[in-house]
Amino acid sequence: MISKLLNGSFILIILGTSIACHNPNANDRSSDPADPDPPENTGTEKVIPVPVDTLLTWRQLGIGSLDTLPDGEVLSMTNIPGSYGYSLLSQKRFGPNVKLNFKAKAMEEEGVGFILLSAFAGQEFFEVSKAANDWLYWQDSVNNYIVTWHVGYHNKQGLSYLRKDTGSHIIARGTDLAEQEKWYAFEFGQMGDSLWYKVNDTLVLDTIVTDPLGPGYLGFRGVGPPTGPSTENFTILYKDVVITQYE
Repeated sequence: MISKLLNGSFILIILGTSIACHNPNANDRSSDPADPDPPENTGTEKVIPVPVDTLLTWRQLGIGSLDTLPDGEVLSMTNIPGSYGYSLLSQKRFGPNVKLNFKAKAMEEEGVGFILLSAFAGQEFFEVSKAANDWLYWQDSVNNYIVTWHVGYHNKQGLSYLRKDTGSHIIARGTDLAEQEKWYAFEFGQMGDSLWYKVNDTLVLDTIVTDPLGPGYLGFRGVGPPTGPSTENFTILYKDVVITQYE
């Protein structure tokens, strides 16, 4: 289920140095030297730091656990055995002009990280059972953009994906620049019909979408091995989370 989706079709975006990518459903601008960067917003912006104490209050879907490291500056998010995926979503909706920055580190080799933008599925969104929080639920029931990283266990080609749900539409794909178990800096943003995704300030994808999604929840998701319910823990550490809302 998960491996089929990861090996078949997904999604991704970034900024800085362009990387070869494929975008069947949108206008890919990452290789256009005349337009190398995401569009600038001419309005005001609100920068919202999200400390670990706030992350602990975000909504959880799936089976897993949240904890903090002793210094209190790092959130530990663990997908545990029996889970089809563990998700953490902001308490409020942001967008459609928004940017999410953070640092993250996968702690085990086997597992995939996801970044969520513009996620919304009506009032019932947070009332699904923990068992229902599998990939098919997200694909069929949730409007959102999802970027994958640390994909090597599930995708031997080393490709990250940007996809739009519902319907599992591949928007773009590019080389996974966060494949190791070490800290990376991420940026995922939307400005109108533009989406971009960066790792360590390097542009992976920068693309234009048709019929862009409106405001939604931001968040993170982890999926451990194997392709069904996890048999082992998969932990991702998060810190320095900042949301920028453009007016």
